[in-house]
Amino acid sequence: MLTRKIPAIIGPYPMYLLAGVVVGYTLISFHWILAALIVFGPITAVVLWYKPEYGLYLFFTLVILLTDSAPRGGQEIFAVQDLDVVKGIPPPIVSFLLVMCLFYFFKLYLVEHKNSLVTIRPGLVLIVILLIATGTGLWRGWNSTDVRVDAMDVVFPVLCFYLCANVLDTQQKIYTMLAVIFLVGVIDASIFDVYYLSGHGWPYIDEGAGIGRIVTQDATDLMIFVVMTVTVYAASMNRILTGWHRVIALVASLPMLFAFIFSFRRGFWVGMIATLIIYYTLGSQFDKRRTLMGVWAVLLILTTALLLTTNHIINSEIARPFVQRLLSITNPKQDSNEHHRLEREKVFKELLASPILGFGLGSVHEPVYGLSHWWAPEKQPLRVVHNTYLLVWMKLGLPGFLFFLWMLGRYALVLINHCTRAMSSESRPIIAGTGSLLGLWLVLMLIGPVMPYWYQTFTIALFAAMTLSLIRDEQREKRRGAQWLAYHEYASERQVA
Repeated sequence: MLTRKIPAIIGPYPMYLLAGVVVGYTLISFHWILAALIVFGPITAVVLWYKPEYGLYLFFTLVILLTDSAPRGGQEIFAVQDLDVVKGIPPPIVSFLLVMCLFYFFKLYLVEHKNSLVTIRPGLVLIVILLIATGTGLWRGWNSTDVRVDAMDVVFPVLCFYLCANVLDTQQKIYTMLAVIFLVGVIDASIFDVYYLSGHGWPYIDEGAGIGRIVTQDATDLMIFVVMTVTVYAASMNRILTGWHRVIALVASLPMLFAFIFSFRRGFWVGMIATLIIYYTLGSQFDKRRTLMGVWAVLLILTTALLLTTNHIINSEIARPFVQRLLSITNPKQDSNEHHRLEREKVFKELLASPILGFGLGSVHEPVYGLSHWWAPEKQPLRVVHNTYLLVWMKLGLPGFLFFLWMLGRYALVLINHCTRAMSSESRPIIAGTGSLLGLWLVLMLIGPVMPYWYQTFTIALFAAMTLSLIRDEQREKRRGAQWLAYHEYASERQVA
């Protein structure tokens, strides 16, 4: 009997050993990228087929940990950039997104014969706009590579939105995604804070404010820090998080709040105010009362501190950078302010000469002359405008600009209509928290070229998709409740009859 059991016991182990030998040989014999594809490619394919949400969790973990751009020259900062493996092919993380889209939509349309949970009509309109903009760019003779890159700047975020809206189709999946983003955001912010406090933060020279280093300049990370701080606050105030979970979440938010404040990004400071205004608008009466109490408490503390240090606050080494950065917002002679203002005016005047078609994909604008050496013509980024609204008009023409404004307005109306008419529910504070990020988006689009930065646009697509999915889920539950009530009223009437 014992001899019969031995083969059954040891049977699987030779197979495990053989698999280990094959994996080890593959990793040693091939380039590490090719070896990783051979070893992990089939496993990833199976996961993406059966559990696509896991692929999204991994994807946005990488989006947060990686960075769109970092200072050059061996600076002592924490900045992990994506690899540029093959010239002409998107980076690995973007390629991973495209593979997820291929797997999921092939399964959705051709295997399961289902439709997208989000209507594709706006996507079809956008395709027509892109074709016109591409033709305009080629007709004007712009570089074909720039035309292709500009097209990808539009197509990739749209694909990301449709993927997120279809995959994250339940409250549980969305809450899991928020938990993943929160955890990765806390880890990322903690690393940034440690680097900054040890004197190795991101270089950001602002002599007027006395700033040599900041925590981070990565806009994607700062966007995550803002939305997760507001969402945790909303969940805590509405007892979605209670007990130790609430305490841990609030304490864990402090590294993100520190990173946000000491990054000295004045646009994000203004964007945070806009986010809080949107959150106040979307919140319930209970949320509004609590938010007002919190605002008054903060103002009281700041006013008291100001009165106690009236004679020293401006000269304080701690307060001076904050004061100078805030004052620089309204300083028209500040280098970046002057450049961005003149750039916007120049591009706007150029667009008036071709308002319908714009400049087309791949286009560049004329440089701004007469500025300091920091903004010499050869150093100016001519493919972008530091205003996303003008940039969309420049690349996609007036139809694309109007379509962009229409989509922004439609999203805002869906948020406001739902949160002002909906009854109190578990998801409503989360919807208010994630939806309030619209305030930051509006500010960022006003002062910067958001469109070319894929990680930022992917993050915007994710939170827009999750917010709309939560609203759709609440509306579906409301309809089910109404149908259930109507059925029981009908049954009661039948019994009485």
